[in-house]
Amino acid sequence: MKLLTVTYFLWFILCIQLVENHFFSWLKNEVKNKINPNKYKRAFDCGKSDIRPILPAKFDTPRVTGGLSANDHSFPWVVNVVNYKSLR
Repeated sequence: MKLLTVTYFLWFILCIQLVENHFFSWLKNEVKNKINPNKYKRAFDCGKSDIRPILPAKFDTPRVTGGLSANDHSFPWVVNVVNYKSLR
């Protein structure tokens, strides 16, 4: 029973690592902004996130495969979400 509990705990820790990286980046930015709001403001970038996406080593950049390109500053109507661990 103890081995099963430890196994589930380790699996849980491994699964949340990606979420933690984003959370700590966000938290660091929030603390910096509270300490000195003017110093850490970035230039206005419409549609850009403060937090960089974590992509698998296999993919260099996010990409759209197939279909037609969307117009600038618009949202695509259909997207395909891929789990990078299973590639399904």
